Amino acid sequence: MINKAIEYIKKILKEAAAQTFTALGFFLSWFLLTGSAKDIVGIMIVVAFIIWFATINFRK
Repeated sequence: MINKAIEYIKKILKEAAAQTFTALGFFLSWFLLTGSAKDIVGIMIVVAFIIWFATINFRK
């Protein structure tokens, strides 16, 4: 059970490393926004990453 958790964490880290520039672009755009747009975009970035990491096994 612990081995599966470690393997899943490795998959997440590998996926995150592969998409470094995408994440950088997301956070740069978030940083440049102001007001309610910044709040909405920030929430959507977090939701997108959660969905992205939750569906790793479906995409491989």
